[in-house]
Amino acid sequence: MTANTRAASALCLVSLTIASITPAQQTTNGPVCTSAQTAIRNTLRSVHDRQRNVGLSAAVLDHGQLVFSEGMGFADLEHNVRVTPRTRFTVASIGKAFTGTTLAILVDSGVIDLDAPIQRYVPEYHPPHSETITLRMLTAHLGGVRHYRADEKTAEFLARHFDDVKDVVALVANDTLIDRPGRAYHYSSYGYNLLAAAIQAATHRPFGDVVNELVFRPLGLESTRFDDVRVVIPDRSRHYAFNEPIGYAPTTDLRRVPDFDYSYNMGGGNILTTAENLVRFGRAVLRPGRLTPGALRLVQTENRGTDGPTNWGVGWFVNPDSSGRRMLHMNGSFAGTQSALYAFPGDDIVVAVISNTWGINAVSGEMATTLPQSVAAVCRNSRHTDRR
Repeated sequence: MTANTRAASALCLVSLTIASITPAQQTTNGPVCTSAQTAIRNTLRSVHDRQRNVGLSAAVLDHGQLVFSEGMGFADLEHNVRVTPRTRFTVASIGKAFTGTTLAILVDSGVIDLDAPIQRYVPEYHPPHSETITLRMLTAHLGGVRHYRADEKTAEFLARHFDDVKDVVALVANDTLIDRPGRAYHYSSYGYNLLAAAIQAATHRPFGDVVNELVFRPLGLESTRFDDVRVVIPDRSRHYAFNEPIGYAPTTDLRRVPDFDYSYNMGGGNILTTAENLVRFGRAVLRPGRLTPGALRLVQTENRGTDGPTNWGVGWFVNPDSSGRRMLHMNGSFAGTQSALYAFPGDDIVVAVISNTWGINAVSGEMATTLPQSVAAVCRNSRHTDRR
């Protein structure tokens, strides 16, 4: 049996395993926050209106029950197309959670080694002193790999299409590392593209096909896919911003963000999805049943650097909220996009919020950080009221 055949057989086995442990959406007989819809709507509306966002979609799962799913505003302002729960949004760095979850499945299944040097899978990447970088380091942004340079995202860069994640790796293949591998946290989308290239090499399958086979399909994420600006995709929203889309200089008037090609970030930010699909994905990383216990441990356990914490598991932030409550979350932002996915294991609540606008004062991070936590609190508090 050849190496390619063994890898294909292993991936098929993983797919069958994941499919077999993916139950129908579970609900609970206990109180869920079905009475909180008005309060959730008002909480979302306050930030949506203050930032003057064009469109927003949000969904909430409570113990597996979809208790809220609504759209606000417009998916396409010029043609008066309103946001609905079917509207697909680009969700930026939430893509890292999909890459990390896929990696965790493959690691737990023995297809890929999390502690192997990256060159075992991606020999094309060979900066000086990079031989000690492992996949585990890259999941927690400990590889010393750079993020984007300030002047890197030119109009020409954002118009280029990448068909293969290995071509993205070529952009940083000979770069100087910004820190000693394993020492300290340095956020890097390029690091997640290295992980995507490793997944592709280990499975001998295109990276996008692997994510589709191991995550999108078994979790029933029918509206989730990798974006491609060259393709006609139903229900895709347009992007807007109160800043210049390339230089990011703030503006007082709303701008339409061009249809940039985000294929340069396949492993870290090129997913198109809905809020309902996101909360379904978020619940999959809360407890065994949809993923194996081993894969969940990888997702939920922080990888630390020698100089301190990272707050990252494999693909997800794992830091607690201000009250010490456990949460797994990922958010994303760039010109024309704000997105957040928050999952609370202790409460079994999952919240997704997405906007197609970089709104006024979006730099505060309110929509992608405090807003979903506030929505979860509304749901949590409503349960106590419903019990009375």
